[in-house]
Amino acid sequence: MIVRSKVNKKACDSIKNFEKRKEVRLNKGIFSKVKTGDTIIFFDKGDPSPGYGVRVTGTKSYMSFSEMLEYEGMESVLSGRGFQSHKEAIDSFYRLSPINYTQEKEEKFGVLVIHFVRE
Repeated sequence: MIVRSKVNKKACDSIKNFEKRKEVRLNKGIFSKVKTGDTIIFFDKGDPSPGYGVRVTGTKSYMSFSEMLEYEGMESVLSGRGFQSHKEAIDSFYRLSPINYTQEKEEKFGVLVIHFVRE
């Protein structure tokens, strides 16, 4: 399966530069169907360029952002952000996309971490 996904410029640049290796999403929609070996093409939502392809090397589901941060590690999924606490990191997900990331949706769908390598 090939999935196209919009990300912000900072995430897109991190993928381009081989720095980002994990994507965090709610475990719903097309992302709930992603599996090892699939391709995701990430592109900057503000730029129509073709984007950057990655190959999924694994996925891991969690009940919440808190559980995900406990097991994956804050630096592992939010590198370079300088968060001092899990609460601060979790609040950043809610601020990132207040329509898509809400506590209600987190509780309903859970959280998915997609591990990948850039192709």
